[in-house]
Amino acid sequence: MLIHPFFRTLASRPDLLADHAGAYAALAQAELGEAARRWRQRLLWMTVAAVLALLALGLAGVALLLVAALPVAQMPAAWVLAALPATLATLALGLLLWQLRSGRGQTVFDAALWREQWAQDQALWQEASGS
Repeated sequence: MLIHPFFRTLASRPDLLADHAGAYAALAQAELGEAARRWRQRLLWMTVAAVLALLALGLAGVALLLVAALPVAQMPAAWVLAALPATLATLALGLLLWQLRSGRGQTVFDAALWREQWAQDQALWQEASGS
């Protein structure tokens, strides 16, 4: 009765299987670390966009109150009342669109990397089994 080389190796050297499983765990940990870094960075930029949008909304409200309380003709730079909130809102929208566009197609695990590792494992199996 012939024993498959995998089982013979597993019986004689169980540390190799543990090392191999550890390598897969390290690969998964590296992938998850990179995904967490991307999510933190994206959350930071989304927070900046939200703060800019809230500032734009607040300044637009103040501008409306000033326009309602004071005659626009007597204001030395009335255009600032519209320009500042519009600029902040444009920046917020730009950041939001940039983050939505940059997040497309990103996955937690890189399938090509895992397929490559699996192909290497299959090649080792073929070599070990002698076929």
